[in-house]
Amino acid sequence: MEIKNLIFKILLLFAICYLLFAIGNANAQELSVSLDPPILQIEASPPSLIKNPISIINQADQSVTYSIFLLPFKAKSSNNGEIEFDSSQISEYKNIFDNVKISDENKSITQITLAPKQKKDLILSIRIPENEPARDYYFSVIFISEAGKVQDQNSLVGTRGGIGTNVLLSIGPKSPTQGRIEEFSAPIFVTRGPVRFRLNVVNQSKHYISPEGNILIKNIFGQTVGNINLPSTNILENSGRFIGSEDNLSSTEPRLVWNEKFLLGIYKADLTLALSSDGPIINKSIRFFAFPLEAALGIVLTLVLLIGMVKRAKSKSS
Repeated sequence: MEIKNLIFKILLLFAICYLLFAIGNANAQELSVSLDPPILQIEASPPSLIKNPISIINQADQSVTYSIFLLPFKAKSSNNGEIEFDSSQISEYKNIFDNVKISDENKSITQITLAPKQKKDLILSIRIPENEPARDYYFSVIFISEAGKVQDQNSLVGTRGGIGTNVLLSIGPKSPTQGRIEEFSAPIFVTRGPVRFRLNVVNQSKHYISPEGNILIKNIFGQTVGNINLPSTNILENSGRFIGSEDNLSSTEPRLVWNEKFLLGIYKADLTLALSSDGPIINKSIRFFAFPLEAALGIVLTLVLLIGMVKRAKSKSS
């Protein structure tokens, strides 16, 4: 019976993953569904009962029914901040999932129906038993819809999709925070801005971290000419992540961007990174050289043309 249950859960997981990744994003837009908050960071010590609100809004013009699932996830090996569902942790997460409930008006639910334009304020409850060991759990509260066929002008359209809230649950007491800077770099030579820095931080702790810090950029005279504040970022346990500016959060190449346009000379970039509010603090510095090569070539060509014109004018006059 246990094996059958496990097989069923794995098949269910793959089915949900297919819905989410194959058609989830498009249909979330079609159904005009919103979920708030998109992520929950929860720190707790046993024993305790944690309650967090989750709001879901059906902005479509038809009623939609959602089934609710809990799915564990982990960080992708690409270190770009993306996650993937992990079927291998289903049995490991069973005990904590047994203590997780979604409630609507104090009634535990596994399914919910929303009328057109209706908003529901739900409660995510997590009970932490007294003997629960210190560790992290990462899972998504997934709302999967199977909407009936609705009239769309001249055709019938069947819609289906999924949306979820990611939960980072850290059960204390926490062990000391540990980590390192895997990479902090910039192009050695640039001809113009903006300058893009690569910053890859590895979390070696047994809990997720939300590092804070900044990059101070100084010119050859030691004057501070730029400052990049690191955006709020979560890094899961025993994983790494590239940190990118809010305007450069590419899923393939997150970068920290200094938007200065005109650059000339040698620059020094000083990184200060606090892995947690209690430390440790890591410092690292790099240098890069900037020379406006294109502008210089333009000036040289202009001078050459001017000299040529002057010589030509002199030769004509003589």
